[in-house]
Amino acid sequence: LRRALQIKSQYPNGVLCHIRGNVDTRLKKLKDGECQLLLLAGAGLRRLGYDIDKNEGEYTMTPLPRTAFLPAPGQGILAVEIRKDSPYLKYIKKISHKETEGEMIAERAFLKNLGGGCNAPTGAYAKIKGDTLFMEGFYAKKGKEKRTDSLQVKLSMDKDRFLEQVENVGKRLACKLTFGKVWIVGAGPGDRGLITQKGLHCIQNAQVIVYDHIISPSLLMEGKKDAELIYAGKKAGCHHMEQEEINKLLIEKAKEGKDVLRLKGGDPFVFGRGAEEAASLKEAGICFEIVPGVSSAYSVPAYGGIPVTDRNYSSSFLVSTGHRGVKKAKRPYSWEEETKVYLMGLGTVDQMTKKLISQGVDENTKAAIISKGTTARQKCMTGTLCSIPSLAKKEKLETPAVVVVGNIVNRREQICWFEESFLHGTKVMLTGTKYFTKKLSSLLEEKGAEAVCLGLIETQPIKSKALDEALSHMENYDYLIFTSSNGVLYFLERLKDLGIDIRSIGNVKIGAIGQGTKETLNQAGLTCPILPLEYTSASLSRKLTFLAKEKDRFLLLRAKESSSILPKTLEKAGIYYEDIPLYETFQDMRKEELLLRSMEDVDYIVFASEQAALAYKKMAGEKKTPGRFVAIGPVTARKMRELSMEVHVEAREPRAEEIVHAVVEDVLR
Repeated sequence: LRRALQIKSQYPNGVLCHIRGNVDTRLKKLKDGECQLLLLAGAGLRRLGYDIDKNEGEYTMTPLPRTAFLPAPGQGILAVEIRKDSPYLKYIKKISHKETEGEMIAERAFLKNLGGGCNAPTGAYAKIKGDTLFMEGFYAKKGKEKRTDSLQVKLSMDKDRFLEQVENVGKRLACKLTFGKVWIVGAGPGDRGLITQKGLHCIQNAQVIVYDHIISPSLLMEGKKDAELIYAGKKAGCHHMEQEEINKLLIEKAKEGKDVLRLKGGDPFVFGRGAEEAASLKEAGICFEIVPGVSSAYSVPAYGGIPVTDRNYSSSFLVSTGHRGVKKAKRPYSWEEETKVYLMGLGTVDQMTKKLISQGVDENTKAAIISKGTTARQKCMTGTLCSIPSLAKKEKLETPAVVVVGNIVNRREQICWFEESFLHGTKVMLTGTKYFTKKLSSLLEEKGAEAVCLGLIETQPIKSKALDEALSHMENYDYLIFTSSNGVLYFLERLKDLGIDIRSIGNVKIGAIGQGTKETLNQAGLTCPILPLEYTSASLSRKLTFLAKEKDRFLLLRAKESSSILPKTLEKAGIYYEDIPLYETFQDMRKEELLLRSMEDVDYIVFASEQAALAYKKMAGEKKTPGRFVAIGPVTARKMRELSMEVHVEAREPRAEEIVHAVVEDVLR
């Protein structure tokens, strides 16, 4: 099984078969065409006189690199066993090779840490080169989920220390393969667009996401559909989980063999407790990786129109947590000219300003407080060092906040930009599927609104014999009908899975509901000549019955939950059709806790389908929200009213662009 798993990685489309016999017998099977590729031990071929490196003769021989085909732990190492009290021990020690002994100990420790004999497929190779041990390994628990990893460690040449180190390397590599890994990722200051590319990749691949209070819900939408979401939020005066609990949770989830993402605001190593979390993981033998984030120390002032350095004002800046008093320090340059940035120091602004003034900073020095920076709720108040404490109380500013002290604050008057966006201050929650919210959120953000992407529903494909049969014989149909962009995407995906050329649909005429569905078809190179003026099933039904001829055959590829209007209309008109569900929609109950928190601070909540409205009602119940409800069209609006949800805004057409227009008009009303 060890060999089978590794060769399958090299040739994923190959069919494996087991053969017996000596090397010559096996080579004959290859020559006779019983197989196209033969996996043999290189040593056996060499003993028979084959030069596998020159690749000459009747067979094409390809030596597999060690990284692609790892041996069993300890394989190829010759060991001699002898009694401890034997008089010959001193001679045996003469022939012992220190590096080989170290490699053997590392590989045996690896195997032992996986459970001694370890029936599961396992491979390991250790190599000491100079003072460095390189080790690679793989492990497939229950014969599945093959995981590979490697380590490189500098070694001490002291004998006792050397043996201890190589053994620890084997243990560590085993832990890396049996335990999961933790990524401690900085998510930035609040704006979801400020996540790094690597941070986003971590979100998209994590099995468990442990996230903080200031994390944008939109980022969680990028995660896997089955990722476990755990809220560990901290804010002033309210800790949902204590730090020790978070540390313990990360270790527990990693020991379950899961890939864990610790998603923290800003940068995890800038006034965060990322270092404490990393230290606890290290102590527990859990592998981790740090992914830095955009720090609020400079990004929040930037969104407030305040640079932290400017050659005309300040050539340096000091960053402090703001939770402690500023210690007096002697500096070789002017204290007054340095920009000072304090993170999350809102509760101690008064104490901080008095301390600075007592240290000689002019009380009339310009200062600014930026609350909830980079979000729709950003507020920026400017004043002087002595006036900002009263300003913070008067305006009832909230955490998180950043305080900037220095005459560089004057620059805000010239380069203020974020708060001048058309829809700045407007926070819109989007409840639809990931595909829909991605487009709508971009349009809203172009206008300056903050989009909170919180998909309460998800979709998954339905595979069936009927679907595959229909797709394999598209020539049997005259019309192909889609009612959503998701349907088009799942159609294209299934064609690809089956290896069917999209050109096989031939002259089939395509109909759809909605401009968005048509655009998705066009992006795939498919034209859509049949599009009703009203984006409803009833309107499409009327158009199709008008176009249909006596022997026309229709293929409807839709969601399992789709309206019955279309098939009933075709049936009543005596038109042949096949209605095959491509995908189904389900309520993502993982988002319930996140919804209940997020709905308290939004201006609008958008519903793009009946299913989204149903999911919201199930999760939120009768809980009140300040957000105004927006319906994408009449069908969704009707369902919302049936659920006793007041429809405040309705788009003129069920399109993302029309939702934005409707929100803008409502804001201006």
